[in-house]
Amino acid sequence: MITKHSAIVITCAVIISATILLLTFIHPKPDYTYTIIKTKAGWGYDILQKGQVVIHQEYIPAVQSLQGFPSKEQAEKTAGLVISKMRSGGFPSVTNAEINEILKEH
Repeated sequence: MITKHSAIVITCAVIISATILLLTFIHPKPDYTYTIIKTKAGWGYDILQKGQVVIHQEYIPAVQSLQGFPSKEQAEKTAGLVISKMRSGGFPSVTNAEINEILKEH
């Protein structure tokens, strides 16, 4: 037998769930793209949201020196990683280990 308290809890849970679903469809997560840029230091990237640059990265992130990526492919892979983190709600940073892995691949 459902008590009055249980009915209230269930009703609230249904309302909260419906609200979350509705807000997800009304406010979709922003979509990001990237462009690869050639710089004096090598290769870099821009992360764009709705066509506007939100991150301009001329140098390899998480590295002490100001050096660009040696290859266009490394810049693309890093930009893709950053976008993946942003799409999942994470901070758009990369670690030394992630950068070392990308640099080692090419």
